[in-house]
Amino acid sequence: SYALFATLSTLLLWGLYRAAQRESGEKPAQRGRSVRFWLSTWLPFVLVAVLSLYIHYYALAAVGLSLLMFPLFLLAASASSLSSLWRDPAKRRALLNLIIALAIVGLAFLPQLISQLAPTVIVAGQRSVAVESGTLQPVFRLDFKAFADTLVAFVTYRPNWASDPLFFPAVTLL
Repeated sequence: SYALFATLSTLLLWGLYRAAQRESGEKPAQRGRSVRFWLSTWLPFVLVAVLSLYIHYYALAAVGLSLLMFPLFLLAASASSLSSLWRDPAKRRALLNLIIALAIVGLAFLPQLISQLAPTVIVAGQRSVAVESGTLQPVFRLDFKAFADTLVAFVTYRPNWASDPLFFPAVTLL
């Protein structure tokens, strides 16, 4: 799954770069066919993003990185300044198209997210009932460390994630 994840992440960035090039080179004649133009520009990115999210959860980093990379790709494709991102209406429309594409990716990923979180919710509910009935002592406290430990254990599928201190630098470098 890691090789497929790496391939799909590369295709995701390529689709994002291709979308930035198409958005920066949009002609006024193409604006009349906006739905067709949007589909031909953003559909490859959306499909690869959804597929990569269903392959591996680490794709959340690659999809999230698109929020940073797309404006950079857009600036590189049009050779303009940073202030043109919010001054130029075409670039603002391109950024809006990115947000729409990411919303579609999020909606398409929602069933997978719900199916993965459902067992955790069931276990938490059973534990809550046991604590209320007095058969189980409450050991979970809602604080920042407990939240961080739960989040990292969920993402890494490791109950003892502290034994791998190189995990976060490796994901960050990826």
